[in-house]
Amino acid sequence: FAMIWGIGIGWIYPSEKTLYVTIIPRGQEAELMGVYICACQILSWLPPLVFSVMIELGLSMRIALLGLTIYFLIGFLVLFLVGDYDEAVRHGKQIDLGQLRCTKSTDGDISYDKAARYQQWTEKHPIQ
Repeated sequence: FAMIWGIGIGWIYPSEKTLYVTIIPRGQEAELMGVYICACQILSWLPPLVFSVMIELGLSMRIALLGLTIYFLIGFLVLFLVGDYDEAVRHGKQIDLGQLRCTKSTDGDISYDKAARYQQWTEKHPIQ
């Protein structure tokens, strides 16, 4: 059982950072990596806490590991809500190449030009 956990989790950390870095547009690396790190750390303490509480209550370690599996199932279900990776890479490259304009508002917020996004969307989805 531990070997399955090791195989399942061992490749996640290096590959998730690599995939995330490939979709970040140039010039936004620090901002978006900050969001990534914050999102990763928000609830990282919860599964070990639940595991420790279950062990301290006298439950079997197998049951406690099964409890941790619930967090992985939730994460797996969330993956179905994530968009297409290739489309995200294309979107990031379009911003890099200037095909999709990225503007800063007066308060420093980065937002994409709605007209460029609308034009791009209508080219992909023509009205028939």
